[in-house]
Amino acid sequence: MTAIELLGPVRVLRDGKELPLGPARQRAVLAVLALNAGQVVSRDAIIRAVWGEPGPASAASNLHSYISGLRRVLRTEPDIALETVPETRGSGYLLRVGEDQVDVARFERLYWRGKAARDPREAEQALTAALALWRGDALQKAPGPLADAERRQLAQRRLRVIEELYRVKLRIGTGWELIAELEHLAGSYPGVEAFRELLMTALALDGRRAEALALFREIKQPGPAVRRIQAQVLAGEDVYVESA
Repeated sequence: MTAIELLGPVRVLRDGKELPLGPARQRAVLAVLALNAGQVVSRDAIIRAVWGEPGPASAASNLHSYISGLRRVLRTEPDIALETVPETRGSGYLLRVGEDQVDVARFERLYWRGKAARDPREAEQALTAALALWRGDALQKAPGPLADAERRQLAQRRLRVIEELYRVKLRIGTGWELIAELEHLAGSYPGVEAFRELLMTALALDGRRAEALALFREIKQPGPAVRRIQAQVLAGEDVYVESA
C-alpha cells in the first residue's frame, strides 16, 4: 500500500517505509500531481505551480528530470502497477491513486463525514481522525506558488475542522472540561472569533457568566454569534451551541 502525505512534509510511504523523494522541487511536482490526482495536469500548469510565472528557461527540462526521478523512486519493483507512478498523457502528466492514498483527500472525507453525522459521538470520532492526519504545516518545504496557496487554504480548513470538533464536544459534554483547551485556542488564534465564541459558551455553560461577559468586552468588533451569547448571558437564558 502506497500513501502520499501532504499534511506536513511531503512524503510517500510504501508499506510504512518512507521513500526518498529527492530535491524540494521534485517533491513539489509530486504534490501538484497528488493534489490533482486522477486529472491530467499540463506541463505548463506544473511549471507555473512549481516555478511561478514566467518560469525559467530551464523549467521544462528540469520538470522532465523530476518526473523521471519520481518514476525511479515510485517504481521500486519491476512489476509494480502504474498506480502512484506519474504517467505521460499528451502534453501533461497524470497520477492515478486510490481514494484513500492521499491524506488531503482523506482529511476532506472525514471532515464531511463528521459534519453530516447525526450522532455527536460519530461526528467527534470522524473529526478527531481528520485532525490526526496532520504532522505539521501542510506541504512543508515544498516550493512554488501552488504550494504556498494550498498551505494557506489547508491551514484555514484545519481551523474550521477544529472549530467544528469543539462545537461537537460542547454538545456532548459540559463547558468546564473544555475551557483550558479553548483558552489556548483563543490565545493562539486571536483573529478567529469562533474560538472566543466557543470559549464564551463553555464559560457560560459552567456558570462562569461574569467571565464570559468579560471575554466579550475584550473583543473589539464582536460579530453576531458572540453578541447572541452576550444577550443570552445578560438575560439569564440558557446558552446553546450554534452550528458553524
